[in-house]
Formats: sequence, structure tokens, C-alpha cells
Amino acid sequence: MTEELHLFSVDDLIKVRRGVLTPIFRSLLKSATAHVEGCQLCQAKGFICEFCRAKDILFPFQTSKCFRCKECKSCFHKSCFKSEDCPRCARIEARKQQLSHSSSNTE
Repeated sequence: MTEELHLFSVDDLIKVRRGVLTPIFRSLLKSATAHVEGCQLCQAKGFICEFCRAKDILFPFQTSKCFRCKECKSCFHKSCFKSEDCPRCARIEARKQQLSHSSSNTE
């Protein structure tokens, strides 16, 4: 089950029906979360909320507290992201405009 995300065997479906698969997934999630919290490489791939700049690291799988921008895929605290404006998208757009403006001036 963990090798192919969208491929389920008949045995997997039977386990779902019997309620056996939920504890297995909870255990797998707990193990994976513990790994991410303790792994330096995984921590480096996390996000810092650009609104509040809190020290806690956000990950996309933390759906209860994390909002993920649909465009740039950055993560923010749900409670901090109150507008439709993503700061990272705004920076990327400003940089594109600046590059476009500077390249048109050099021609």
C-alpha cells in the first residue's frame, strides 16, 4: 500500500471494510511524523510562516494548522493567512516585473 499511492489490492479494501486499515495508517502517520520532526533534512524542507515569522516549522501535511498557496505551494498558518495575497507570490511577481522593466530599458 505504501509503494503505490493510488493502487489498492482487494485485501486492502477488505481491511478498510473491517476497520483494520485505520490503525495501520495511524501508526504509519505517527512514525512518519516522528521522523520528520527529528530529521534535519526533513526540517530543512519545511516552511516558516511569512506573516508571523514564528519559529515552528510548517509542513503541507499539517492540514489542521497549515494553509498552502495554490500557486507557489508555500505554507502559512491558517490563522495568519487572512487575505488572498500570498507574500511569496507577490515577491515573485515583483521580481518578474523588475526583470521585465530592466530588460526593456537595456534594449
